[in-house]
Amino acid sequence: MRLGSGTIAVRIFGAPEALSVCVLVETPKDAEPVLRVLRTTVDAVVYAGCVLDGSGDVREWLEVWVQMPLADGRGAELGLVNNAMLDARWSRSADARRELEPGRVIGGAWESCHPGPMVLDVASGCMRVLGEGEEGGAWALCTDDGLLGGSGLPLYGSSLARYLWRPALGAESPIVCLSGADRGAWRELTGAVPGAIGFNPACGLMCVRRMAPVGFESYIDWLSRGHFHRPPAPKEPVLGQAIEGEDPVELSLAHGAMMASVGGSAGLAAEILYLKLRAITAALESVRVVTERLDSPLLSLGSESLGVELPSPSCGLPYAWGVRVVLDCVTEAAEIGAVEAGAPRRFTYQGSGETSVYRPGGDAGPVARSMAVRIKRVVAIEPGRVSVEGTVMPREPIRVGGSTLATVPITVSGGRMELHAYLTLSDALSQGEFRFTSLPLQVTEAEQAELRRLEGVEVGDVAVVLSPTLSSPADMHALGVLALRALVADSAESLGTAVVTAMSMARELPESGDDGPSVAARVVAVVEQNPRWAEVLGPKRLMAGVDHFEWIEDAIPARLWWGIIGTVCRMFPGAGCDSYCSDFGVGGGRALGSIYDEPLSDFGGYLVQVRSLLVVDRRTCDEVAGVLDRHLSLISPAG
Repeated sequence: MRLGSGTIAVRIFGAPEALSVCVLVETPKDAEPVLRVLRTTVDAVVYAGCVLDGSGDVREWLEVWVQMPLADGRGAELGLVNNAMLDARWSRSADARRELEPGRVIGGAWESCHPGPMVLDVASGCMRVLGEGEEGGAWALCTDDGLLGGSGLPLYGSSLARYLWRPALGAESPIVCLSGADRGAWRELTGAVPGAIGFNPACGLMCVRRMAPVGFESYIDWLSRGHFHRPPAPKEPVLGQAIEGEDPVELSLAHGAMMASVGGSAGLAAEILYLKLRAITAALESVRVVTERLDSPLLSLGSESLGVELPSPSCGLPYAWGVRVVLDCVTEAAEIGAVEAGAPRRFTYQGSGETSVYRPGGDAGPVARSMAVRIKRVVAIEPGRVSVEGTVMPREPIRVGGSTLATVPITVSGGRMELHAYLTLSDALSQGEFRFTSLPLQVTEAEQAELRRLEGVEVGDVAVVLSPTLSSPADMHALGVLALRALVADSAESLGTAVVTAMSMARELPESGDDGPSVAARVVAVVEQNPRWAEVLGPKRLMAGVDHFEWIEDAIPARLWWGIIGTVCRMFPGAGCDSYCSDFGVGGGRALGSIYDEPLSDFGGYLVQVRSLLVVDRRTCDEVAGVLDRHLSLISPAG
């Protein structure tokens, strides 16, 4: 493969005479060159890249992740995120990816050691570190808190501020700010390299990994619509425009895309169900592994969070059976408060909390509500740290689920102080008040004295900011939505309908004791009483563009299909009596990834059942037939 006109590869690591890691730069005729950005996350920019060999051929497409310091977001506002935490999380994420996707990550020191400030010299086609080769030495990220503190600057580890310095000059080095209004010096530095493009100005940690070229939704739609004469559409179609001389159609036709060897059309429906269940189970397993490795929920899952790697042609295996679903997202969770023995851990969105069907409650971001606040008492924890007890009285009804973080602004000693406290349903008083005990607060003696003067005082209307506090069950909710997208939805509109319908079904399922009917049996009973469920969640939704879907229903036993749908309904926390999680928090003492064990076991069982519809074990069938023949001969009259 070779790059087409209008796109060049700029080397950032490696040697030009061998293999090198490059990023792609677009070079339009009448505009400045620009880096090709695939997407952005809460703390990273993901660039399109490739591996070039010594002859200039593209050996592999890459994603080059570059850490960017968090500029805003809820976690930054609450002081829950700093550079040290971001760096530690990045390194853990790199380890998790390597464990989950062996061979997909191209490892290097850039995962745990900050590179220097990098710019791309388009003219020479290579990367340069600012200051390298100059008399004062190369510039680098200043992580020396002693030097920063001595200069009156925010410390690296406890803030989100970043500064450059020249280590070769030691304490005599100038210090350049990388953020805020003081970036004039940075612009002067980059101006020293004419035509250069800023690539990693904040000296962020990096991750290089093979690109999963197909998006999860594209793969699901490819299965649903049966377009097996061509491979799934790439999620980054612009990359296809940069390639010359490649015919991807040959890949899907090499040995057939599907098996569909049993039962004709009925076998095809069963095979599509099996492949979709594999994708759902792979997503569950990936999220479980990453959650356990990071010791944190993701709170960022959506359809764009998963990618699909395409297989190389191989003998004896249908094309679709070789695809691999991979996780392509990072965590947006910020932990709130210290972890106490036996207490549930709470997290909130680090990002903006944009509205999405994948996020529980829709708009999961912070909202402000007018409330009256009464300070009950101030409790000294240790010198300089206190906790404030009080109540808040909303002027209008508020929704509190699991627990909600309330940020209560008050004026103390002429300045603004924020109290952070959890509101839970158990703390609600009959008169519409909520009791609270704030998280520990660092105060001066004057501020503590001012707070004590407010004991027993009711503060007027205060704009209290409410933020949901969540844990890994919020990811379970997102995975339930993804499962519905795979099984019964073919558009954003139908997905919304499917989610609402599935949660309604979960609420309608009757309770069952230990010896009562299974979830599958109860779902079948509910569907038989009211056929409207089948219109939205029935097996006819498995494939798109099918006029006569009776053969789909014949191919997939009703109890099997509705058992799968019932399992998906259980993935929505608190939606019904059978939900895997009762709310969006994880109980004290439980590992964050433990919630996925039961659904993984359930989906694994259904995979075996669906596979039995495709691959018939001839020997087992003969053995069963022999046993039946012997018993029939014993009970049948002679002759």
